[in-house]
Amino acid sequence: MPIIRTVDLFFRVIYFLVIVRVFLSWVPSAFNSNVVRFIYQVTDPILEPFRILLDRFMPRGPGFYLDFSPIIALMALDFIRRLTVNLLFSMLF
Repeated sequence: MPIIRTVDLFFRVIYFLVIVRVFLSWVPSAFNSNVVRFIYQVTDPILEPFRILLDRFMPRGPGFYLDFSPIIALMALDFIRRLTVNLLFSMLF
């Protein structure tokens, strides 16, 4: 049971960091902080594949651009978390 809790906690921390990154993107001067740089370094590998995927279907044009990659990444993380926890639960019990 501790391994299931650890895996679940890991995904929840990543989920939280992605949400924090979304809010930090609205504060341009926050990038000077080491904590913010750490959050960006952790979440960039998670968000970048979804950005590339979205650029194929919705290319960026001139003007304002909304980045939907965090939303898709959060849905994918939740799916992977549920799948992993269920697989671990079925293997252990």
